Amino acid sequence: MKTGVWIIVAAMAIMLLSGCGTPGCMTDPLGDINEDGVVDILDFSLMSAAYGCRCQILDRELVCDVCYDIRADLNCDMRIDSDDMDILQANYGAIGCK
Repeated sequence: MKTGVWIIVAAMAIMLLSGCGTPGCMTDPLGDINEDGVVDILDFSLMSAAYGCRCQILDRELVCDVCYDIRADLNCDMRIDSDDMDILQANYGAIGCK
């Protein structure tokens, strides 16, 4: 396998391990960035801190902004943007199934 392919596979593995794409009842609801079981103002604060940050593949290497927080990348597209904020807003107030 070529090096670039390995990097993409590694990036996907990181996303899966972080909970991206996991089906069924989640212990923490989607948008619960700090993993306390509730989507609330604390999660909004973390999202705000990471907003605009991203990861990208440059010269066959995964490069992430220092501010990138994979927990805030709710749609798993390697950037924290309005799509992630929309998900957080839609689930605001949700309580996990702990």
